[in-house]
Amino acid sequence: MIADYLLPEQLAAKCGLSEDELEDFERRGLIRGIPKNGYRYYSARDCYRLRAIMRLTRERGFPLAEARALIEGGRQAEHA
Repeated sequence: MIADYLLPEQLAAKCGLSEDELEDFERRGLIRGIPKNGYRYYSARDCYRLRAIMRLTRERGFPLAEARALIEGGRQAEHA
């Protein structure tokens, strides 16, 4: 089971983030690592969410709060 999950440095590298950025996203509740044996593990779903957030914020200019709302509920957000 753990073989299917990524460590923080693996997820950060796969998503083009620093480990500090990854920690920030986790603190904000955008992803949730699974603690096990003193490590945190992340799923493919976490990677998908991070990539979607990065596309919306970096490429499309959405504020983080709006990107989160779009991803979490498909709620409509106004983009100026």
